Amino acid sequence: AVEAGQGSYSKNKELVAWSYFALTLLNYREGNDARATQWAERCLEVPSPNLSRETSVRILLAMIAQRERKTDAARVLLDAAEATVREGLSQNMRMGMQSDGFWFDWINARILLREAIEGIGKL
Repeated sequence: AVEAGQGSYSKNKELVAWSYFALTLLNYREGNDARATQWAERCLEVPSPNLSRETSVRILLAMIAQRERKTDAARVLLDAAEATVREGLSQNMRMGMQSDGFWFDWINARILLREAIEGIGKL
């Protein structure tokens, strides 16, 4: 459905962007880093900004960079994501808004961040 862009689903840019995020995560978990990177890039291109989703995708890109032994690039991505997650958690523990991310989106980003820090090392 995402690839074909059919139906009412494709008209909701927020759902499309979250689908791209899910496909990024799936492909990362399956070890298909090239495909995960493609989905991540598509996710970041969707004109429906959501800071928590964008941050989560960047964390996944950091983990991909680390698996590709691009540690410096991974650390740069992770450093920016860590600051954003910290800020998001401090300000958005209320219900939140779609453009900022809901509280549960920030919790998910924090879980990914912890995994990334464990794999890449504390900044």
